[in-house]
Amino acid sequence: MSFIHELACDCHVHVIGSHQRYPMLERRFYTPAEANLNALRQHMVDYRWAGL
Repeated sequence: MSFIHELACDCHVHVIGSHQRYPMLERRFYTPAEANLNALRQHMVDYRWAGL
């Protein structure tokens, strides 16, 4: 039995801090851009009504 609604979706974001303070693995497939709280807030404004 599933408690997840059939129309549910995974909608989350990752905020990546300073690469110097939070180093990533040397061997990786992708390097995300650094972001801060203001970038997250702007992202939420930009995409809130875009249906994404």
